[in-house]
Amino acid sequence: MNFSAVLLAGGASSRMGRDKSTLYWNGSTLLAHQAAILRGTGASQLLLSARADQAELIAGFSLVKDSQSRAGPAAALADVWRATNADVLLVLAVDSPRILPDYLRELALGALQQERSVVPMLSGRYEPLAAAWHRSCLVEFFDAAGRSLQSICAALAKSELLTVREVTDGEAQLFENINTPADYERLGAWR
Repeated sequence: MNFSAVLLAGGASSRMGRDKSTLYWNGSTLLAHQAAILRGTGASQLLLSARADQAELIAGFSLVKDSQSRAGPAAALADVWRATNADVLLVLAVDSPRILPDYLRELALGALQQERSVVPMLSGRYEPLAAAWHRSCLVEFFDAAGRSLQSICAALAKSELLTVREVTDGEAQLFENINTPADYERLGAWR
């Protein structure tokens, strides 16, 4: 499979009160943990999307700095699309440490085969930060100023450029993320 993968680590982490990428997670940082997950997908190109003030680099990852401060993940993904010529961009947020490489690889394969984006849906909401985005979505991302990823997903689905992958009950735990100190404690990251 020939696809690129990006680790989104440039969020403001305002609800957490500190940079989530630096949180300790099972023997390393969340950033290092998530990088290992993306390495395990077999992506041909690995990218790290970060804020301009973030300095940590990851071996084997090319850094893509956000061109706009606090513009959100849609703007960050538009920057990443400008940095790759891949047909499929596998996306993983830094704060979803339970996702599995095999699950992500399956999404990427689906996007390559169908030639459209594959985005999981859990309880009626898209999960765009653990998804495989096909190049056919570029117009939506480049016109994304001020738009949410949920609205971009809805527009792509309406245009039949997005396949929804329903998350099963057994897969729901993969999408638990760390947004607050309570989430961090609940997920048992200190172990």
